Amino acid sequence: MYLPCLPILGIAAADNGYCYGCGDTTPPSVAELVEQFARFSVCVALLLSVPGMTAAWAAAVPPFATFVGELMAALVVAYMLRRRISAVRALPGRVSATLTKRIWKLAAPMTWMRVSGTLMRTANAVIIPLRLRVSGLSAQEATARLGMFSGMAMPLVMLPSVVTGALAMVAGPALARHERDSRALRRILFRVLPAALIVSSLAAAALALSAPWIAHRLYRQPDLAMLLVEIAPLVPVMGVQQVCGGMLAGLGLQRSALASSLAGALITLALNFLLVPDLRLTGSAIAHIAGMGATLALNLRVLLRAVRRDPLAIRPGALPHPNQSA
Repeated sequence: MYLPCLPILGIAAADNGYCYGCGDTTPPSVAELVEQFARFSVCVALLLSVPGMTAAWAAAVPPFATFVGELMAALVVAYMLRRRISAVRALPGRVSATLTKRIWKLAAPMTWMRVSGTLMRTANAVIIPLRLRVSGLSAQEATARLGMFSGMAMPLVMLPSVVTGALAMVAGPALARHERDSRALRRILFRVLPAALIVSSLAAAALALSAPWIAHRLYRQPDLAMLLVEIAPLVPVMGVQQVCGGMLAGLGLQRSALASSLAGALITLALNFLLVPDLRLTGSAIAHIAGMGATLALNLRVLLRAVRRDPLAIRPGALPHPNQSA
């Protein structure tokens, strides 16, 4: 049931990227609201209207609801962009092979970053319960602790990415549009990064302060309270790193971001292997903070060096600016 989502997601990614590049965030925002509402409505309606479904069919309902929501979102964006699409189709000429090659060259590091991130998350999901069993837990207890970490704590840690992700999506195209103006680059950098730090730090403080209530009232898992306090520092690190990644993409420095991401993932993997047997989930929290912190430090170094040097040397293989003649 997830397979029909793939082409829809591909089209939506291209349309949304076009909108962000043009500085128009309204179509993607409206489409996201439509998609979430449609997904929730379809899922709830099917589960309530057909109570006798088998477990397999019930499990297939959310993917089907996702397909319906993504399809409606893609149609919304296409409708809002219909005039622009018509104008582009009316332009004479053919697609430049050189431009297409540059697009794939820019996209390749981001693709490998997503693939490697998925592989590393899978490896951590295997290593953590195995190392928890080394600490003396049974297989059932180790699996339950992994569920507590991945299914309860991490979604709360990633919740502020709703804001920092939006900053990253806007900051990347903004830097790309001002790539030849070093003052504008620094101005954008020192406005967006502190904003991401403030938002994510407030979210981390709120998470740490509300940890007892979340653990006892929301999840009814008393052991979760201490874990939430220990993993709260990951929130600002992850938030600022998310914005840094968007900025590096806007400057055409995806390869540097890929190297930093791989280094941080390997550090997380190694520390999970070393620390979890003695510290259990506390060790995993430390591993994730250290790995993401290393990625952030490397990306900040590259980003600060990029905005200080000659803007003409920032993106040697990047796409030409819209106002730049061929």
